[in-house]
Amino acid sequence: MKNRSLLLTFFLSLFFVTGAMAQDKIYMHNQEVINAHVKSVNPDQVVYRRLDNPDGPDYTVFTADVVKVVYANGSQDIINDRLARKMNADGSLGAMDSAMKYRNFIYLAPIQFTENGFGVSLAYERSLDKSGLFRFYLPVMATFNVANNAYTDASGNNVLREDPTFYAMPGIKVRAYNQWGNSIFLGTSMVFAEGQKTLDSVGYNNNNGGTTNYAKATQNKFMFGMMAHASAEVLIKPRIYFAAEVGFGWTYIYAVNNLPQNNSGLLDIGFKIGYRY
Repeated sequence: MKNRSLLLTFFLSLFFVTGAMAQDKIYMHNQEVINAHVKSVNPDQVVYRRLDNPDGPDYTVFTADVVKVVYANGSQDIINDRLARKMNADGSLGAMDSAMKYRNFIYLAPIQFTENGFGVSLAYERSLDKSGLFRFYLPVMATFNVANNAYTDASGNNVLREDPTFYAMPGIKVRAYNQWGNSIFLGTSMVFAEGQKTLDSVGYNNNNGGTTNYAKATQNKFMFGMMAHASAEVLIKPRIYFAAEVGFGWTYIYAVNNLPQNNSGLLDIGFKIGYRY
């Protein structure tokens, strides 16, 4: 008899522990998934308690912002049937279930422009919160001057001016819009850049009586500044993004061969393919 009582107590304890661990999920339009204990669903609001504080206060979200509610027993309330079917078809709901899994992002920009010229860039981003509202942002770039880079030196020889410049731009991005996996981010970054700058001068050409641009010297340059940027992301597959970014800024330090120069503008335009994991 005593063994039966112990066995009954064990199964009752297991039942209550399992019940305490069970959770409901609220799927939002902005692709956030709220793990909670749902208390009620009505035409205006969904009332729930936080999973990590089941004895705490009640919280509410507007029903208009909810796609569906999935309960611990597997049943569900579909709030927006059309949107739920669309997000299920394009994989967005699955991506929402795995939101914590996808906190790291890598972007390659085979088409990258800066104020220095054309090049490529690679960026790493990491979500700083569970909903992906804030991201740490670190792009690195290499660009080259491909415009007006044909020069003649003082001896009449052709000179190729490439002026390679390398950038690192750590910063923070904030999601301003999110729908069906597509997002718009606004952010700000510090800009560190180091490279080369070819100075030129205008000289008299004895052959045709005109003037010619001569390569005068190639010197080292350093820039530090700030940039504001905006980016748009389009979800192609559950892990693959296409993104476009534009940014504008200004230098606070601009030196050539350690000599201060007038501050100048900064530019960032990139078209990227991204992977999240």
